[in-house]
Amino acid sequence: MTRDLDILAEMAQKQLCLVMVSMTTLDPQLRRTLEPRAAGPRTRLNAIRALTDAGIPVGVLVAPLIPMVNDRELESILEASATAVARSAS
Repeated sequence: MTRDLDILAEMAQKQLCLVMVSMTTLDPQLRRTLEPRAAGPRTRLNAIRALTDAGIPVGVLVAPLIPMVNDRELESILEASATAVARSAS
């Protein structure tokens, strides 16, 4: 997503886009188990900040939320996402 910041920023100026970033966990070790080839939590939070700084509205999708695996992290994921200036969460 950050590779296309210029295109997304131009679209955002015309209210044509919203970027949603999925966040499964903030725990890098658990992320390696759940999403072995996906970007890590710090990379995702940095992307949220970069997109927001470029004027692009960003939301967070806390998914998948798995009982007894990562559901205890919901509040900390939302807090970290809010700190990175995500505008919404689902």
